[in-house]
Amino acid sequence: GFRGGITTASTPAMARTDFAVLTFWDDKAGTTYNQTRVDPMRAAGYKDTDFYCVAPILSPDIAGASLLRVNYWAVGINCCQRAGRFTCDDSREWNAGYGVVMLDGGYPCPDCNTEQFRKAVIKAEAMHGLVSASGAKFVRFVKDPSSIETGMLLHCIGFVLLCALLGGMAFGAAGWLAWYYGFGICGPHGAALADSLAGAVAAGKVANAGINSGTPLTLQPGNGEILSASTLMVAKRR
Repeated sequence: GFRGGITTASTPAMARTDFAVLTFWDDKAGTTYNQTRVDPMRAAGYKDTDFYCVAPILSPDIAGASLLRVNYWAVGINCCQRAGRFTCDDSREWNAGYGVVMLDGGYPCPDCNTEQFRKAVIKAEAMHGLVSASGAKFVRFVKDPSSIETGMLLHCIGFVLLCALLGGMAFGAAGWLAWYYGFGICGPHGAALADSLAGAVAAGKVANAGINSGTPLTLQPGNGEILSASTLMVAKRR
């Protein structure tokens, strides 16, 4: 997604539908644009084993309005109480000014716990007279978005490696069982093939005649069958 651009609490959320990182921070002024901040006292926590926390991101120009429309919600888990005291991520740091948008509105993974966060928003609206704007974004409010992105990347890499390890172990175990119990060599020619190979190796009957002339290498164990190593097919002598 896109990152950058000037974003304040009053910037319509629908205007940031393709953003991965919202920039509330003004580098030149050394503060956020239009004093946009997380309001920890208008936060709410929805209890469902864990606390699912939301807090509105506001600025002075809309904080005093009769209708508080929230375009962006800072979110977190187990970093608030039922009402107020929001401390998630860097929301209490003076130099925090970036919002990492949660994919599909879920945290800590895409589409995770969306129902719990939605209920927390409803609770905050009822308690503090807030109205969530259409398409309002859930974000993690931080001072260094790259650290969050790096953490997500490492989490994804770890998940892929774990899947590869478990998959390798499963296929290895399946292959060993197939070898141990002889799966795959019990067909019409399977037993003859196994006997032919074992007999040929034990008796040294591997015929290499014709290798230099390009003739396919064959094993002739003398049991009425011919094994062609070039095609790995067993054919009946007529």
